[in-house]
This record gives sequence, structure tokens and C-alpha cells, in this order.
Amino acid sequence: MARISGDVLEEHVAAGAEALARAFRIESAADLGRLLENPPPGAAPDALKRLRHMYEAGAWVILESAIADLPADLRWLYESGAVTIEQLAVLHGELSVTSVADLAAAVEEQAIRTIPGLDESIEYSVGAALTDIRRAIPRSPLGLAFGFAEPILSEL
Repeated sequence: MARISGDVLEEHVAAGAEALARAFRIESAADLGRLLENPPPGAAPDALKRLRHMYEAGAWVILESAIADLPADLRWLYESGAVTIEQLAVLHGELSVTSVADLAAAVEEQAIRTIPGLDESIEYSVGAALTDIRRAIPRSPLGLAFGFAEPILSEL
């Protein structure tokens, strides 16, 4: 399975933070505050740092930051409303999709419906969103783009 740069370290830190939160039954910001004030011996510093960041910044900041870091086509698919962020994570994790081409192939091969937790309706939503996924981005005619790029390429 292909990974987006930084995934392995990020998954490790997130797993450590999740394990710490579960072990200490963190259910609210008040619980988290107490844990951060008096961390247990041997707690992973990166996990504590992640939990502190969540505590201080709020989960919405982390979510928005994560969405902004997604490959553009996956971000646009999520922002289209075709999938939830959780469904998008499953799509990426199971099929290694990162682009419109990857998504189109998954729809054509009917691969999305085979993923546990996803079904034909999600696959249909993804397929329906593909036609509009890049429409919101202004495009430049090839001749105009070439006119801008040619002087730069000549210098290089």
C-alpha cells in the first residue's frame, strides 16, 4: 500500500496518543487537562505533545490542518460532500487512491463497494463527484500556459 509522505510517523504518534487516552479513560477536555498536568512515567513525549496540541488548539484546528494537507483531488472529493473524512481515509488506506485518475479507476472497477463499511451508494457518490471535482479550479488554455512557461524553461 502506498503511503502519503509522513504517514508512518504520523500513524505511530496518533496511535500512541490514542493508546494513552484510552489507558487513562480520557473522555473530555477536563480529563485531558489532568493527564497533561501530571503525565505518567514513560509516556511517549510525541503522544503527549499531540494530546497537548489537541487540548490547546482544539480538534477542529487539527482536522482543518489535516484536510489542507491532503492531496488536492482527495481534498476536493471530501469538500464535494461525496464522502466523509472517515470514508476518505478508508478509500486511501484500502485502495491507495490519491488522484482523480485513481478514483475513476476504482469506480470503474467497482472496487469501492468491496471495502468493508463502504457500499454501492458511496461508489456512486464518488463517481458522480468526479465530473465536477476540478471544475471549481480556473484552468488556463494550453497556449497561454505555454506562453508563461516557455521563457522560464529557456532560462533553465
